[in-house]
Amino acid sequence: MPSNKDLRKNIIYSYFWSGIQKFGVLFLQFVSNIILARLLSPEDFGYIAIIAVILNIMQAIVEGGFGSAIVQRRNINETDISTIFISNFAIATILFLLLIISSSLIETYYNLYNLKVYVRAEGFILIINALCIVQMNMLIREMRFRSFFISNFVSVLISVFLAIFCAVRGMGVWSFVIRDLSKELILLILLFHFSPWRPQRLSISKIAFIDIFQYSFPILMASLARRIYDSAQALVIGRQSSPVKLGYYIQAKKMEEVPITGFADSISQVLFPALSREYECGMLSGNSFFRKNVKMMNFMIIPIVAIAELCADSIFHILFGTQWNNSIPMFKIICLAGITIPAVKASSEALKAAGRSDLFFYVQLIQRLLGFIFILLSSFLGLTAVLWALVINSIIFFISNMYFR
Repeated sequence: MPSNKDLRKNIIYSYFWSGIQKFGVLFLQFVSNIILARLLSPEDFGYIAIIAVILNIMQAIVEGGFGSAIVQRRNINETDISTIFISNFAIATILFLLLIISSSLIETYYNLYNLKVYVRAEGFILIINALCIVQMNMLIREMRFRSFFISNFVSVLISVFLAIFCAVRGMGVWSFVIRDLSKELILLILLFHFSPWRPQRLSISKIAFIDIFQYSFPILMASLARRIYDSAQALVIGRQSSPVKLGYYIQAKKMEEVPITGFADSISQVLFPALSREYECGMLSGNSFFRKNVKMMNFMIIPIVAIAELCADSIFHILFGTQWNNSIPMFKIICLAGITIPAVKASSEALKAAGRSDLFFYVQLIQRLLGFIFILLSSFLGLTAVLWALVINSIIFFISNMYFR
């Protein structure tokens, strides 16, 4: 086992590559978003937002918390990995078939022309993702974030060019569908290139499945609660408003992801495997490492939010023109809600790393249920009220996470 000094050097190295990966990918998506916003309509963005809501929830089921088990477990053998691989693929196949069957109902519910065709095409992402979950989490477990960066950056880069080409050719929503499918296919190929594990002599062990499931199931349920909550505002807006308003919201949300969510994700991605190793050395060591990282994140996030708030109007006018002016007030409110994101993510990773997936689930479930109720009630007062409900929820999440951590 590496010494604490070697581990901390590896953590710093991993922070660097995780940050490069997250912000590099976000930069590509940011640039492509600017170009696509000038080539496509807010309605096109609204279509893909509705599809993303459905797929994000299904993807949480496919992953099932098994990926976290690969990273968190101190010892993992071939039987465990094979069991996870087969389970993920089987679940993805079932969900894909259900999505095909229910696509007509989804189109009828939203009353949007041709939505079922886009839903069926995007559904292939479930199958592709299931095939690369093991490779992805093996790289994270080994903290090989340089390989992780290359895989993600290259796949996003190529898919962005394809999306822009399709948009120029007037393909509308298909530009997003082709972008998403090509990204996942290229990512699958690259992850198989970098990860040494291969699905050979596949077998599933009942004992291994039960053992992994006991840790993973609470994480699955927590992930479902989180993704349903994250998608709730889009579901409410998409149902009660037009796809155009939903498009404005999605544009504001994408802009917030660049400085705030990107920062939080790059930190939490490294924290999970790092904290897992720290907690192996003892609870005091893990808690001390956690507190130091939370202080660092809080120190950095406040100026990021302040700059985003002050420069919002100029940023949108320069990048998108006047077509997206309605996104500006939404962006400002969403940024306020984002102040607590880094600390909340870090505390969640700490609970998983310490093996407390049960407590992680209970905290997430209660938070998201309360949050969903606030969003649902605020929806009767309009879109602005929904956004302010997100700010209130973020404060509640922060206080409760710090208490249980």
